[in-house]
Amino acid sequence: MKDILLGRYADHDGNLTVNSLVPLDDMPLMHPDEEDENNWRARRYPRSRLYWPLYSLGALVGHTNIVTVALKELGGKFDVPCGEEFALRSEEGVEIVDDHTLPSEMFHWIFQKNMVDMIGCLVKECGFKFRWIDHKKYISKTIFDTIFKVEDYPKPPWDGFVDEEDLLCQPDSEIKRIRGKASYELKMKMLDLLISLGFPFELFFPVEPSYLKAEKLQKEGKLRTPEERQEFEQSLSKTEKKVNERLYYATCSYNEIQRYKKDTVSMADFYENLKTRWKEGQETAQLSKLEEFEILDSRWRKQNESSSEPVFSSSDLEEEEEDWW
Repeated sequence: MKDILLGRYADHDGNLTVNSLVPLDDMPLMHPDEEDENNWRARRYPRSRLYWPLYSLGALVGHTNIVTVALKELGGKFDVPCGEEFALRSEEGVEIVDDHTLPSEMFHWIFQKNMVDMIGCLVKECGFKFRWIDHKKYISKTIFDTIFKVEDYPKPPWDGFVDEEDLLCQPDSEIKRIRGKASYELKMKMLDLLISLGFPFELFFPVEPSYLKAEKLQKEGKLRTPEERQEFEQSLSKTEKKVNERLYYATCSYNEIQRYKKDTVSMADFYENLKTRWKEGQETAQLSKLEEFEILDSRWRKQNESSSEPVFSSSDLEEEEEDWW
């Protein structure tokens, strides 16, 4: 990489640094038959080209050495403005977007590719923080759904291993269950990896599910009448309702791949099993609120942008925002 920056492999203007933006692909912005800007297809489906720094490009193609050298030895920065060039505005050049989302976008890409080694490299070697992942866009939707969703016919890289001989003479429903279970086991390996690297439990479940609160009220002699139960449901916050929905979704997905009814679990058991999984598998936990690079945390940015007060530290974020979901 040092040789590349010094121009030993190709001529450049001398301004190339480890944080310079490079295109992610060299595909033409428009197809040959769409060169006319008046073409309706080109106007409706304009192609764009992304520009990211060298370390992120290395991450996408799976080269841990590029990522490590760029970030640890050559002064690479996680938080670098991105660039985007649009097909119909190519004469305007590359548009620079400084929205602090690059680490989140990059992690989402490598997660979807199930790049285990790269995730470990980013977190253990380079200091990537899971709290930088966009909570509303990726954690509560894409990442959670990918891990806990059961697919009948999963596609790579989440298809898992299935011995085709086990599928012989099986009904279609059983074939779907077997494939779904193999995929689910692969996703649980990814979950265990995230846990071992310090993924905070609170990023999936920012508050406890409401059944725990209901159990406490029942022990106190409450929630006996329909009116009390209705009032309790109406008192739940948006976050608590979403947590219940997520827990129900994850529990149903798990039960879907069980062959016998005795192997299915309740929502309460599934939640306790998850908490145990975190407790036993997480040797070192990342702090969810750190002073360093707090601008990369979308929660902190949202709080700061909506506040008229001076910039505050991330330690002020003791309560979860309801609309993160």
